[in-house]
Amino acid sequence: MLRPFVLALALLIAAVPASARADRPTAAPMTAVADVAAACAALRDALPADVACARVGQAKLKGVGAAEVYAIKTDALVRYAMVVTAGGKTWRSPVRALPLAVCADGDCERVTRQAPKVRVVKLAGMTAAALELSVAYAYTPKGGKESSWTQYQLVACGGQAAGPVCVEATVGERARSCTAKLGATGIVSSCAEALPSLAADVDVDSHAILARAAGPGPVEIKHVLIAWDALEATYAGRMDPRAKARTNAQAAALAQELAATLAKAPERIDALMREHSEDPGSKDGAAYTVEANGTFVAEFTALALRLDVGEAGVVRTRFGYHVMLRVPPPPPDPLESVAILARPPGTGTVNVKHVLLSWADLSNGDPRGMKRSRAQLEALVGKLKAQLAKGAAIEPLMQQYSEDPGTADSGDSYDVDADAPMVKPFKDLALRLKPGEVGVVKTQFGIHIVKRVP
Repeated sequence: MLRPFVLALALLIAAVPASARADRPTAAPMTAVADVAAACAALRDALPADVACARVGQAKLKGVGAAEVYAIKTDALVRYAMVVTAGGKTWRSPVRALPLAVCADGDCERVTRQAPKVRVVKLAGMTAAALELSVAYAYTPKGGKESSWTQYQLVACGGQAAGPVCVEATVGERARSCTAKLGATGIVSSCAEALPSLAADVDVDSHAILARAAGPGPVEIKHVLIAWDALEATYAGRMDPRAKARTNAQAAALAQELAATLAKAPERIDALMREHSEDPGSKDGAAYTVEANGTFVAEFTALALRLDVGEAGVVRTRFGYHVMLRVPPPPPDPLESVAILARPPGTGTVNVKHVLLSWADLSNGDPRGMKRSRAQLEALVGKLKAQLAKGAAIEPLMQQYSEDPGTADSGDSYDVDADAPMVKPFKDLALRLKPGEVGVVKTQFGIHIVKRVP
């Protein structure tokens, strides 16, 4: 997994480091579904229909209805959702995805135990059901000793029978203290740091699009991220100043305005990204490649896989409103190794090393790239490819030129297989290289000169 790349996309990726996760939750409206089977279908999303959807807990809600928690599990992750039956209708909470293992350059983090519990609680005078999820992790650094810790998740759903809503508590020590209060008293309304009131945010999701069947992917998506003041803790100190001064209602109005603009003039997406987007990874106009089993948060992936080319839509995630546009796949960059990329992919795991280079029009934040013109980039790529073709070692070139902070100084390789959570173009090239072969590919982070190594 390309750790710096993933960190650069942390606003969209589900498996962000624990230190960057939310310190406070937000309210999210539940989605009306036909029945439990429909809720399970949403949990599966693009996964095969034979993936089991199991009930992991249930509780009765006095004055509201009944709550059940369903989960699906693959080799890579577990997805949870709470289903509330109220007023003769069925409602589904937002889907929560829990990656079971993440490895990056030899460093591995894995889930060793999960213990979901469902209990009835009181929230500001309303009865609700809470899914309390205690997750034990183990972390093993490359060549180091294993360490472990436990994180706590609390999702509570309830409210009025006509339309329950959900709140999601922190992952971390505060949630543990709050769940301790749950166990002692069954009341968490006083645990303000973990659970706010059940005041739902403005719902501007593109429900008609989300009701479609998901396409197979991958798809290319450009988006504008709009957040608001109540989400500040989610950003761990990195919130855009514009969002801090904006209410949820103002964010919803802006998201709707931008979606309407794109519906009439989709060609304006790059200008709108530059002007409005609060995702640092999207301001340069680059598209994200989204796959069914990729690393983007579930709501973002769900809308992406249902959009038609040229169509715009809106979805809310814990980071805010995403105004999304599906765009056609870009033509190959003239520097890319088109012939290599046209090969069928290999099987198994390969090891690759790379030199990452950016330029002024596609900057990853490295000051060298910000000063480099496209012509200078093309000359440098040609120079480095020629040196490698003559047998030069790639490690000194990485140290001198590469803008990947995870490997530039160390000269380390990346382990790549078909399921590696990496940006797709990089993975596509790596899996098609022959031993010792060098190729070039473009991603949203720049140009990668990649060599397959033993």
